[in-house]
Amino acid sequence: GDLNYFFHLDRDFVLDASVTFQKWLPLVTICTIRAWVFYILIWKGQYMARDLRYGYLINQVAAFLHEINFCFLFRLYAIHPYSGLYCDGPICRLGLPHELLMLLLSVTMIWTIPTFLFILLRMHQKIIADTNSILR
Repeated sequence: GDLNYFFHLDRDFVLDASVTFQKWLPLVTICTIRAWVFYILIWKGQYMARDLRYGYLINQVAAFLHEINFCFLFRLYAIHPYSGLYCDGPICRLGLPHELLMLLLSVTMIWTIPTFLFILLRMHQKIIADTNSILR
């Protein structure tokens, strides 16, 4: 049957384009942007403080794993109303319980946050270390 609010048009015309876009864009970003960031952090990072460099490196590894998980293993459809209903990745096709799928997806989303907070706090400490601020 037809879906309300013309969502059948979305299903018929946008779903395939979105899945194709979600399949190829992460591959392009992993091979270009992520590779460039890793190159800078590993081989050209001597100008950064060691703790910040390691923090950024761990943050980028966590973001890389999240991108692999979200864009390749899960491949969720990101446009409403199907974003909570349609999952096309290999993990979704295994028939795992919904709770386990949500756990796997949320873990990779959440593990980027502590590394980002570490970087944020270390940058804050480095900025105000030489000041007379009461926040130091």
